[in-house]
Amino acid sequence: MASYSTPATLLREGFERFGTGALTEPYARCIVAWLQEQGHTAQLVLETAYLPECWYAVYWKERRADEAGLSGWWF
Repeated sequence: MASYSTPATLLREGFERFGTGALTEPYARCIVAWLQEQGHTAQLVLETAYLPECWYAVYWKERRADEAGLSGWWF
């Protein structure tokens, strides 16, 4: 589940950072799994600013209604 993409690459691809802090791996994996269950694309990225400790950031891309075949529906 960990990604080799860099935050800059993900931002260029339309991803957003989920929150502002860094998380330990178990918590970051839970957030990624939850976002994916909701139909979004999410990736776990190692935060290099905190090395040698392993802290992670979650990047996600919101699933748009038209991509999900729900175009024209209001929630």
